[in-house]
Amino acid sequence: MLRTTVRHHLALVAVMTGLATVAVVGAPISEPTVSAVTGGRVQPLGGEFRVYDSRIDPGSDPQGQTTTFRFSGLARIFVAYAAASGEGFIHPCDGVPGTNPNFGYRAGTTTAYTAVGQDSCVRLTSPAVVVVDQIAVVSDTPTADGLQYQPLATPQKLFEAATSVDVDGTALVPLADVPLTAQSAVVLVEVPNPSRTGYAQVLATETTSPSGGPRCGRPQTSAVTFAPGDRSAALAYIPVDPDRPALCAFSSDPESITRLTLVGYLVTDGADDTRLPPTMLTTEQLTDPPGLQSFTPQRLLDTRDASDLTGGVPIKSGSYLELTIPQATGYSASAVLNVTVVEPTLGGFLTVYPCDAPLPEVSNLNYVPGDVVPNLVNVKISVTRTVCFYAQRTTHLVVDISGTFERAGGAGVEPIVPTRLLDTREAIGIPTTQRLAAGRTVRLQVAGADPKIPDTGVAAATMNVTVDGPVGAGFVTVYPCDQPLPTVSNLNFVPNDTVPNLVTVRLSADGAACFYVSAGTHLIADITAWYRDDQPDGFTPLVPERFLDTRTGLGTSGAGKVPGGRVLKLQVAGRGLVPSDTATGAAVNVTVVEPDGPGFVTVYPCDAPTIPETSNLNFVAGDIVPNLVFSKLAGDGTLCLYTTTRTDLLVDVAGYFTQTDEVVRAPRLVP
Repeated sequence: MLRTTVRHHLALVAVMTGLATVAVVGAPISEPTVSAVTGGRVQPLGGEFRVYDSRIDPGSDPQGQTTTFRFSGLARIFVAYAAASGEGFIHPCDGVPGTNPNFGYRAGTTTAYTAVGQDSCVRLTSPAVVVVDQIAVVSDTPTADGLQYQPLATPQKLFEAATSVDVDGTALVPLADVPLTAQSAVVLVEVPNPSRTGYAQVLATETTSPSGGPRCGRPQTSAVTFAPGDRSAALAYIPVDPDRPALCAFSSDPESITRLTLVGYLVTDGADDTRLPPTMLTTEQLTDPPGLQSFTPQRLLDTRDASDLTGGVPIKSGSYLELTIPQATGYSASAVLNVTVVEPTLGGFLTVYPCDAPLPEVSNLNYVPGDVVPNLVNVKISVTRTVCFYAQRTTHLVVDISGTFERAGGAGVEPIVPTRLLDTREAIGIPTTQRLAAGRTVRLQVAGADPKIPDTGVAAATMNVTVDGPVGAGFVTVYPCDQPLPTVSNLNFVPNDTVPNLVTVRLSADGAACFYVSAGTHLIADITAWYRDDQPDGFTPLVPERFLDTRTGLGTSGAGKVPGGRVLKLQVAGRGLVPSDTATGAAVNVTVVEPDGPGFVTVYPCDAPTIPETSNLNFVAGDIVPNLVFSKLAGDGTLCLYTTTRTDLLVDVAGYFTQTDEVVRAPRLVP
């Protein structure tokens, strides 16, 4: 769809779609074997009532706060829109926070945790919006009309589903034998691997429907909120009727598995009248960084096609186009897209970014009227599995996908010093110095082609592919040699052009990539990274951020063009969100702006013994040329840019490679 504003998807309450009607009923619940004790400390309020909201609370900062806030009783704490990841410490208001956090939260996501406290205070370690809903009053001592918590010896799974069958989004979940003294069920609500941002809730059934059975209404609150990459969980307390033993389940995302587990009841009598319900704490788990899932390239969008998303209409100046990535799942971190601008009306730029982030002040492609400009974009996927394209000037757009980086596992990446594998001008990788003929396909053996690349186990490769001196207009398609030629392109060119583009391609079973040229041309391929399944290294995508702009002096000692024959050293690790000690490489979009003459730029790790005999960008005088670069970082986290000709340079960082597991916060139930 075309749009003119950036839509933000993170919210405390999401739009509800549906959930399946599936139930798994466990063994009957046995009554306590010890003598019953009447009364308890918990007094349910008959619903959930909002007692604190930092967005509207007098004297609080609506954009986030780190000051202590109070709550009492049984409550659910929502933390949202955090500027940075942090932790929450619950403690008596007349005391000090302990050393172990009660819950954790991540930047940009919404987290819900259940807590029990008497005049308790919560301290956050980073600014965030906070909302507190109270569920029950908790007395200091048992009362005759109070309730106590009766845990099940073995928690009972009630529900687990991922698809919707009810048009109203409800799921009726039967309960097994409910204790006659039970007033509320205590249910653990989990969304282990959410595919998008959303929420889940459990409610009591409503009055009997005309058909004679219980029915489900619409939720006004949420028990747990979730976002991709998080294992989300919270506790729900639902009034139950032993005569109608059933609950209602809801989820805003039918594709994210929601799991309900009965852990106990609040009863009028039980074994211990001082027993309080459990709470949620946070543990940290390590997981491999996202790995590459590569496949034969596929076309996702062509705005010139009347049957496609825009109906044959180009993206208008200043407009946004939001494109769903059908290959993406809840585990997908980023997409590998080849993006081509076709016949823009005026000079301008294109920015590609996740749709749940603000428009970044960077560019992926720069173009002039009538141009055809390709560039590889490794873009973070939004929580709704979409990618956004902002066009400064009206243009047609073609988008092809060749892979995704998956948190659930994929091929690990090994960035290397750029190495030339193919050059038809020099008979490298091919036994001739003749231009490739139109319609020719060249097979390039990648696995084992260099000492830095093993003979076996190489699943994919990232190469900078350059067309030089074509005799006519045409395109290049790079694909695995054991697959048919796909109907996509990686580079587009005109006669006598020199056009580079980064390509990430899945290799055939024997480690080869094929190059098809539609017009006669010389072809060059420099490998910058390779991937294999048995290696844990991965890629962490980021919202693009500008690290270098020689026009303004950003990232340099002063503004001004880089002289020809000079090397510019750029610090990458330790800046922005790139870690200082675990980043082994980076994905950077490099742009040459108005060079004084023809030349090229080479990007490489600064501790390489010599400047590699490769190029990442080729340009002519007055040009504006971008190209994505996958580069290994030097030991001190730097990369170097060598230019043969005086020019301005821009560098936008889109992500980093790492061998270090990522820390994921996982909630756990504490009795």
